[in-house]
Amino acid sequence: MSRYVVVRDEDSGERLVEESTVPTEAMLHQVLMRHPELVPATDLGFGRVATVGYEASLSSGSADLVLLDEAGKLCIVEVKKEGNPDTRRVVAQLLDYAAAMWGLTVDEFDERIVRRQAGPEAPRTLRQIVTEDLVGDTAEPDMAEQAVDDVLEHLGETLRTGDFALVLAAPIVPPGVAQAIEYLNARGLSVFGLEVSYFAGAVEAFVPRLVVRPSISGRIAGQDANAPSDPVTPANFFDGLPEVARGPLAGFIDEIAGMGGEVQWRTYGPRVRVRGEAGPKVMVTFDRQALWLTSSPRKGLDTDTIVRAAVEFRKVPGARAGSDLDSLRWGGADQEQIRAALLVVRELVRELTMEGAT
Repeated sequence: MSRYVVVRDEDSGERLVEESTVPTEAMLHQVLMRHPELVPATDLGFGRVATVGYEASLSSGSADLVLLDEAGKLCIVEVKKEGNPDTRRVVAQLLDYAAAMWGLTVDEFDERIVRRQAGPEAPRTLRQIVTEDLVGDTAEPDMAEQAVDDVLEHLGETLRTGDFALVLAAPIVPPGVAQAIEYLNARGLSVFGLEVSYFAGAVEAFVPRLVVRPSISGRIAGQDANAPSDPVTPANFFDGLPEVARGPLAGFIDEIAGMGGEVQWRTYGPRVRVRGEAGPKVMVTFDRQALWLTSSPRKGLDTDTIVRAAVEFRKVPGARAGSDLDSLRWGGADQEQIRAALLVVRELVRELTMEGAT
């Protein structure tokens, strides 16, 4: 039985438009690329959303759409046409894409997903997208930079946990695919089946509706599975570090507060902030894999000091430069390298604190 939608306009009044078959997969793909709002973010548990990846190149293929929300949550969307023999395999593709993103750093995500997208315009940086599309006029001017930092920090946590929303978009989600999605959701994942119906006549319309989604109990199971078993404390954080990093980092944390740095313990480990004219700014973050140093300007802090610190940090053997963060991974580093990196951070915090006090 055919389905219809009623379209009203001032010139023609009401008209019925009959549902049709989407002519090509590319057509549905292009519509979702141009109008990612068709993905019902609220129903996915997302807030304000921005598109950060179009046909994002990954080791396992190209993800059609990657969406980021204001809380740092990620959604991966794969589009298939009705009748496509690969529709059942798209569930496996979504899992492959999620696995490829899992464990990326924010800088790696920026380089591999955001800046390599095959979109209609030259790609913006991740920070630009977050600033313009997610924070925008929602934060006070003096707090906007901190709001951007918070989104990126939460994104880093999402990448560490791999807690992504996965969406299969197609004109029809076949029963066998729906059953596979429901099974994955029962195991604690967040996978959604999105049907996008196409109505063609004097006008064309694309109408989305979620037909498969995680149950409340499934979402709770997923949250429980992804939650850390214990809150991160100094004791269990240092126990989880490679032995080569424990002593140098413990000494750094003990003394940095006396130099004006503010130490905060997060779900992944400690971070150190420095207060500037526009509020506190995160200058260095530690997790169980690496040290992350802020290398881009921060409002209210002396840019020249940050640039000098980045230059010195990059001289440390094993240090890696990024667009927003530089890093030194504990794996493969020796104590001399770790102490040299922490010395740069100490000096950066000391100089910025002295400048803020003058």
